[in-house]
Amino acid sequence: MRKLRDITGERFGKLTVLNAVRVPIGDGKFRTKWNCMCDCGKQKVVDGSSLTSGKTKTCNGCLQVDISIGQQFGKLTVIKSVKIHEKNSYRTMWECRCECGNIRLVRGTILQKRGSHSCGKCMKSQNLTGRRFERLLVLENAKEDGYWKCVCDCGTTSTVHYTSLLRGTTKSCGCFAIDLLKERNKASGTHHMTNTRLHNIWDTMKARCHRQNSKDYKNYGARGITVCEEWRNKFENFYQWAIDNGYEEYLTLDRKDVNGNYEPTNCRWATTKEQGNNTRYNRYITINGETNTIAEWSQITGIGPKALRYRIESGWDEKDLLLPVGVHKVYITVGNETKTIKEWSREKGISDTVISKRYKSGIRGEDLFAYNRKIILVEIDGVTKSLSDWSKETGIRLTTLLQRYNKGKRGKDLIAQTKKQTIEQLAWDL
Repeated sequence: MRKLRDITGERFGKLTVLNAVRVPIGDGKFRTKWNCMCDCGKQKVVDGSSLTSGKTKTCNGCLQVDISIGQQFGKLTVIKSVKIHEKNSYRTMWECRCECGNIRLVRGTILQKRGSHSCGKCMKSQNLTGRRFERLLVLENAKEDGYWKCVCDCGTTSTVHYTSLLRGTTKSCGCFAIDLLKERNKASGTHHMTNTRLHNIWDTMKARCHRQNSKDYKNYGARGITVCEEWRNKFENFYQWAIDNGYEEYLTLDRKDVNGNYEPTNCRWATTKEQGNNTRYNRYITINGETNTIAEWSQITGIGPKALRYRIESGWDEKDLLLPVGVHKVYITVGNETKTIKEWSREKGISDTVISKRYKSGIRGEDLFAYNRKIILVEIDGVTKSLSDWSKETGIRLTTLLQRYNKGKRGKDLIAQTKKQTIEQLAWDL
């Protein structure tokens, strides 16, 4: 077990560490935390990692005391304090008026520590074209909600959200962090990238392929997909490939061949949408010589993916698949008559959904309208026909023949005319 570092007497922000405290966490176990004294006189028990990482610097209560009515934080002017009920206690919030006139409730810690200096709406409406943010120069609006197209000093073009630019959280296309890492690597000989996004991608990639206790192992390692030795044994090799092949924070690792291994020749950096179009569950459709997934065809044509899938499964002709919604109807020809499914449904008294499913499964002709989906063949006097055909020849309703067949009647008994049918026939002859 790693030895606990004694930080008694050390100072972190406004907090001075007084002594260590053992806090019970259940099952007879304890965790060491630190009792601290704030400059305002209040004591607070804080986790050691929160102190050393800089996450906790005050008792938080003293921050509320420092805020007064009329005080200004950037574009926000404090109007009054408001108590918000949360669970079994109350939280103090500050009602502020922005220079644009909007009113916003803000926590005191956000006003003082993180510097929320506007209502947010006026930030979004600003024109950032031509402005520089560290290494990024804004070129134009990216035509996406809140995003701006920027060019980095290294020449790379990227899209960045306005909040990241104005708050200074994004300073480059990613090259700034990479340059810092390279300098650290040269100085210490280690990559210093544990727990970074790129290192987590590398670790997750290895887990799904080589650790049987991983929840994703069944979809990767169990199918024989592996990570090449070059990447598996050394993170620096994967890191260098990622940088040389266009890695950015918003991209994900994708395999070109979904059944192939993780290796330089089979991997790329792709957006979430591109990766979604490259899975083994996708259905590829070729129309006019061009092959795309249903989702891609939907994006190209503007027709919903459900509508496209229905047309394909309903047996539409290739030339009609991309027609606008509401333009095309499925026409079915039976004998010498051609009608839509709806029209056949009204005429035959059978649900249009039943007719559509039968048509999709390959059933054609009068069998589309049979009351029993199963085609029953019957031999009478050496002649074999379906019940539907015997119904046409004898004039006996198909439902009547089906009832007789289910009762066990065969041969001539199956097509025998009833007294009512015989009288009707005689009346017709007369």
